Amino acid sequence: SPNSQPHAYIYGKQNNFYTLHAGLGKKRFFSEKAERNGVAIGMTYSGGVSLGLAKPYYLDLIRVNAQGSYSLSTERYTEDNARDFLNSEIIYGSSGFSYGLDRIQPIPGAFGKIALHLDWGAFDDFIRAFEGGIMVEGYYKKVPIMINQPNQAVFINLYAALQFGQRK
Repeated sequence: SPNSQPHAYIYGKQNNFYTLHAGLGKKRFFSEKAERNGVAIGMTYSGGVSLGLAKPYYLDLIRVNAQGSYSLSTERYTEDNARDFLNSEIIYGSSGFSYGLDRIQPIPGAFGKIALHLDWGAFDDFIRAFEGGIMVEGYYKKVPIMINQPNQAVFINLYAALQFGQRK
């Protein structure tokens, strides 16, 4: 509503892109933990299928009717409103997460990742490990995320993970 506070928005955003992965992998150790506080060094690698979900990004735009009164219009990016979507003078804010759920487009793809794995305390009941690596995802078509940036079908991500848990 016009009396509410505007929500933060990301300038030039066209779609949110979420991913789901299903795959198989393997962990190989190059060294054994020789003592209670030793560190095992290894690598993990995996690959599988990806499902990308492109959800339109909605903005609340300030519109003026013929009588000169103002109203908010909740809109997703289209060729017809392309200029308005980049006009910060009339952008009131983002419309919220629930807008666009009915317009999600699935985009299938595949992924592969490889990482260095460090595992402390072989005989401890508590698992402590670090993993850092690279993941590459590819989709069958280019994904439009930002309006003024080239669409891409391949994404490269660096990642780091700390693992904690209980050995059974």
